Amino acid sequence: MEPKIEETLTLEQVVRTDKVFDNVYTIDSPEVIRWTNLFKDLAGIENMFMPISEINQSPSQLTAAVVGTFWHQFSDLAPKVMCIGAGKLDSNEMRHYVIQPIYEELGKRRHQNIHPDKFLECIKDIGIDDKRRLSLIRQYSSRIPLLYLSNAMETAASDQEILGIFLGLEINAEENIETLIDSLSYNPIIEEQVLNSWFFRVHRVAEEEHTRLNVANFLRFSPREDQKDQFKKGFHKSVFFWKKYWEEVSNIIRLERLV
Repeated sequence: MEPKIEETLTLEQVVRTDKVFDNVYTIDSPEVIRWTNLFKDLAGIENMFMPISEINQSPSQLTAAVVGTFWHQFSDLAPKVMCIGAGKLDSNEMRHYVIQPIYEELGKRRHQNIHPDKFLECIKDIGIDDKRRLSLIRQYSSRIPLLYLSNAMETAASDQEILGIFLGLEINAEENIETLIDSLSYNPIIEEQVLNSWFFRVHRVAEEEHTRLNVANFLRFSPREDQKDQFKKGFHKSVFFWKKYWEEVSNIIRLERLV
């Protein structure tokens, strides 16, 4: 179990350790704010989380086990999918801008901080052991649309479609993190452990910046209408993934309640 940590992390500690920040598409740029809001509206984020939000009204260890298991499965795949996308881009300039979140997901210069591994540490600390996790994966993993996500990136036909997939994966990131906290926190003691874990302390700081970065990539690399259309095509693929993901995770919880 990780000790309770009182320090509040800053953005520079978590994301921009080199203190190099975008001075064009900043977090308070009117264009960034406008397009972030437009993409959030386009994603229909509130509806996306409705199934799991209803389940989280009654916290349980079962919900924590299912959500923890399949979030780890997703987070373990995500860097691979993002690397596929980065490799398919036509220019190193685009690659420069998308590689930052991948670098962070993989622990920056510390392999001990690879994010999926840190999440696994967190869920083990709250009582989700490997036996339970692997049992759920064997029984239900085919329901989780991870193959759809991989295929979407592998078959993306343009740079803008790839960049759109990247933004779609991040557009609901803050809501994902808060939903995970609600799902894992099946009693007040566990909630304190979750909130003070390395994984959640970092992700509660970093997600807004990741969304900004991907909206900036839209503004930077999709000036034409046809490029905007291709970007939105990729974006909608990720949004579909998230809707299906949370729908299926919720269905698995309901099925497990019947066992």
